[in-house]
This record gives sequence, structure tokens and C-alpha cells, in this order.
Amino acid sequence: IIEGIRTTDYGYAMNRGPWYLSVSLLTFPLLAGAMYNLATSYRKSKSYIERNRLLYLLGAIIFPVLASLLDAVTTLPRMLVWGQVSFVLVCCYAIFRYHLLDIRVVFRRGLAYIPVSAIVALPYVVIIISLSHMATLNVETIWYSGIIIFILSMALHPVMHWAQTIVDRVFFRERFTCLSSLERLINETQSILDIDNLCETFLRSLTGSMGIETGCIMIKTSDNSHYEIQHCLDSRDVTGMRLSCTSQVVEWFLTQREALPLHDKMSEPLLNSLSVPEKEFIGSLKAVILFPLFLRGTELVGILALGKKKNRRSYSIEDRQLINTALHQMVISLENARLFTSEKKIRQELEHINHQKTDYLHSIAHEFKTPLTAILSSTELMDEGVSDTAMKTRLLTNIRRSAQVMNRRITDILDIARDTIGVPDLKTSPLELKSILIDSAAQVLVFFENKNQKLNIDIHETTPAVEADKEKIQQVLFNLLINAGNRSPKGSVISLRVFPDNGEVQFTIQDTAPQLSDDDMKRVFDVDFRFSDNASTDESTKSSLGLVISKKIIELHHGTIKAEPHPDGGNVFTFTLPVSHAHAS
Repeated sequence: IIEGIRTTDYGYAMNRGPWYLSVSLLTFPLLAGAMYNLATSYRKSKSYIERNRLLYLLGAIIFPVLASLLDAVTTLPRMLVWGQVSFVLVCCYAIFRYHLLDIRVVFRRGLAYIPVSAIVALPYVVIIISLSHMATLNVETIWYSGIIIFILSMALHPVMHWAQTIVDRVFFRERFTCLSSLERLINETQSILDIDNLCETFLRSLTGSMGIETGCIMIKTSDNSHYEIQHCLDSRDVTGMRLSCTSQVVEWFLTQREALPLHDKMSEPLLNSLSVPEKEFIGSLKAVILFPLFLRGTELVGILALGKKKNRRSYSIEDRQLINTALHQMVISLENARLFTSEKKIRQELEHINHQKTDYLHSIAHEFKTPLTAILSSTELMDEGVSDTAMKTRLLTNIRRSAQVMNRRITDILDIARDTIGVPDLKTSPLELKSILIDSAAQVLVFFENKNQKLNIDIHETTPAVEADKEKIQQVLFNLLINAGNRSPKGSVISLRVFPDNGEVQFTIQDTAPQLSDDDMKRVFDVDFRFSDNASTDESTKSSLGLVISKKIIELHHGTIKAEPHPDGGNVFTFTLPVSHAHAS
């Protein structure tokens, strides 16, 4: 292939042998294959940075290829040297342009090879000397040296990690401290199950170990619409600060899947395409680089924003690798914390539901206790032999009224069950209200008389008929009147007013009970609500079961119901019903 060396005007050159051209031609398929691989990687890559790197490599390879062709087919001065120089210059530019080579890292890792080389050299020399005294072996053969070095390298491979640790500790104390802190950080975050505490611990440990001035971490909201700031190291108010999941920054992370430097020329087109609010948000982070938090490599669950380093150096490739390693563990811990929080929330909800169920059953028991006591008392008196006809009539009336109350409560429970499974049962028709009001007053008369209460009914003479279910509306009136009577003191007056109002009929029931608080006004129609005041010592009057049913019935009639305080004291329960279509026509 090569027959010798000669001196030329540009230095030493080789004298080509007969096989030189044939062997040289073999290099072109290898170069073509390399260029094909680079082009294929360029087409497949979604990373803007990686595609630019590949373009530089493709462009650099062209120079030695063209120079070789020119040397092979022309008599021009040797061009391969200049092609190789151009290749090196382009590669060097790419290295510095994209920070592909950190001299500090090369030097730090190179130092570790010095003690390892010394450790390998000593047994190598001993083995070679020993073999040289064995007459049967030819130690001049290069194969023996290669085999010995390979065996020693494999055997001393664990020593490399030890040597690197020693070098870092002695010559690169800052880096060694950083690595040790990150290792402690990974161990600490594994046991933290509170998301706020996890984010705070992670940020403080990461920024402290790597000498970073500030940092923020954003977590995706439960509705998957925004990335909301979970924690920032400084004391600024971050309430409501969030980044939309449709932002160009998020899209960039999903496609590029790598860190985004904010003060780099490559990121300028992306940052310029952001909206004004997004630019203001990114600026408020005081960050110079953003890192994505990917769960299982696919779901972007968060974004880490880091500020400047205290030594004012840029983030090297090794820095980014360390941060990504820490983020990998952070994402695992974050998912564990989310699962724990979700499980805790579900457990609390189940406990709350169980507590509601217990209170509900307790309320039902007391709802039946009062009328059942009246029935038992009346039957016991009749068993003793009451001769007074008026007394017998009164006792029988009490039994009948109490039975009606129990039947009403059973209807309430069935209505709740029916509403739960979504089967409303309404039989609407035009209703004249005077007869319904009289019947409702008769149903509650006994209860009002027992507390020496009065019921005033005022119906406007122009009140039209309503389109409603008669039994259901009587049930609503019964529930609201009983609630007003139970919670009002003895000897009080309960008022029921009915009048037309803007195409509807409005019903108002005013009591003289203690006024409800603003919070109770909002919750009085909830299933788990219980009156907390001392308006009555009877537990059955503390339940709002009848109010819950009333609200559902009114809503099924497309009406409204509410509770509000009266200026003169007491509370006013108001509901509306639509006017009958027949009356309107």
C-alpha cells in the first residue's frame, strides 16, 4: 500500500504502492454509510439542537471527501490536508457552539486515569518480565501485550470509580460536594409524601448543591389545563401564576424533550412567538433555563425553572445530566406523593360519607320517634278506658295525624331514594291553591296547637292556578310549615303568604326562630345539614330532611327555593311555582 516516505514542499508525503488506490476506494463506502446514518438521524430527530449538530457534522464530512476525490482524479497540490483541517475547524466550532466539550470535565476525568494507569502498569511490567524468562514464549509478539492489557483493564475496572472519587475529593471539592448533596437529595425525596414539602426540599437541596441563585417548580393542575407554580425559593407571591398547557413552551418540551435555555440564540424564535402574558410569566420566573419533568417518559407533569449560577458560569452538559438524574427521582417521588394524596383524599371522602350515613340514619330514627311516641301515648290512654267522648276523639285524631306524619316521612325517604337513582315521579295538573292551603293547614294544626302556635294564611285574591303535582306541593308546604313550627318558640305566629309575581306564584313562610347564619343559609338544603342552634331540644327538629326533599320537588317543577333572614327577626323560606298553562291562555 505504501512503499516509502518522501519530502515535499508541504512536509512529508508517502509513496503510493500498487494497492493504495484499491484500499483508498474502500473508505468511500464507509464515508457514504456514515453520511447516510447522519442524514437518517437528521430526518428522525425532533430536537432543534440535535438537528443543527447533525448538519454541522454532515457539512464537516464533505470537506475531506471532496479533498480525497480531488487528490485521486487531479494533479492539484495535496487537498486532503486542507480538507482535514476544514473538518476539524467545523467540528471545533460545533463543539464550542453547542457546548459539546467541557474542558473542565475532560480534565477532571482525565486525571482519574493517571492513578489507574499507574496501577495497571505495575502488574503489566511484572507479568512481562516474568514471561521474558520463559524460553517457550515469545514475549515480542504484540498479541500477548494486548491480551494482558485487556485482562488488567477488566480486572481493574472497579478501581476507576474509586480513582475518580479520590480525584474529585482532592482536586474538585466543589463538584464532589455537589454530587454528594445530590445523592442525599435522592435519598431524602424518596420518603417525602407531601407535595409542597417535596417541592421545597428538592429545590433547596438542588440549588444549594449546584450553587444556583433561585428556582421555581411548576406542577400540572388536576384538570390538566395549566402548569401552576407549586413552590419558589424567594418570598414573592406566586398565587395564580400559571402556564397554559397549550403554550408554545409546553409544545417545545413535548417535541424536543430536553432543557430549554432562555438566553440562547436557538431559543429566540420560540420566545418571540409567545404571547405577551406568556412572556411576562416567563420573565417573572427569573430563570435562565427550563427543565421538563416527564413521568414514564411520556407525560409532562411539571417544569423546573432555574436561575443563574452563583459563579456566573453557564449550565454545562454535565450539569444538565446531573439535574436530569435528580429530576428523574423527583418525578418518581412526585408520583408517589400524588398517589398518597389521592388515596388520603378518597379515604377522607369515604369517612365523610360514612359519617353522613350515620347522621342520616340518626335523623331518620328521630323523625319517626316523635310521631311514634304520640301514637303509643294515645293508645295507652285508650287502653286505660277513657269515657270522655271528646277525649277519645282527640286521641284518635292524634293517632291519625301521627300516622300521617310517619307516612309523610316514609314518602320523603322514598323520594330521596328515587331521586338518587334518577327517577322523578310527577303528575302535574292545574291546581287551585285555596283548597291546597286549607288541607295543608289541617295537617299541621295538631302540631301548632300542641305548642300554642298560630298560623296566619294570606293568599292574594288574584293568585292564579299553578301547574304542579298536588301531593308533592302539599308535601313541600307540610315540610316547611313543620320546620317553621318546630324551630319557633311556643306561642309564636307562623305566616304563610301566597301571591303572583312576574308570571309565577310565590310562597313565603315566615317563622320566629333564631336567624340562620350566612353559611347555614347556603347549606340548609343539603342532606348532611343539621341545625346547630338551640331552638329546640328535640333532635328530630335539627334534621333538614324535609327541606332537602322540598328543594328537590321545587326544582323538578322548574321553580326556585331559598332561605333568608327577615329584617324583624326570624327566617323566611320562599319558593316559586310556574303559573298553569291553562290559566295563562
